[in-house]
Amino acid sequence: MTSDIPVPGQCHFPVIARALNLWSPDPIQADIDKGLQQEAAKIGADAVIFVNYQVDRTGLDSSGKLTGKGRAIKFKP
Repeated sequence: MTSDIPVPGQCHFPVIARALNLWSPDPIQADIDKGLQQEAAKIGADAVIFVNYQVDRTGLDSSGKLTGKGRAIKFKP
């Protein structure tokens, strides 16, 4: 059975997704998941766990922003 360990120096990292303009759809959690997976792959991690999502809206005329944070992990051989 394998267990997981944090990737040294890169445990938690954020990813931000924004709507391109007022007419674009707001970003969804899948957009954040894809960004987290890409960032984790850059540092050699095997997975991202403990993902949190936060929707940010600053006003009626602003487009949506979604922020996600996760922990990259690497499985022991």
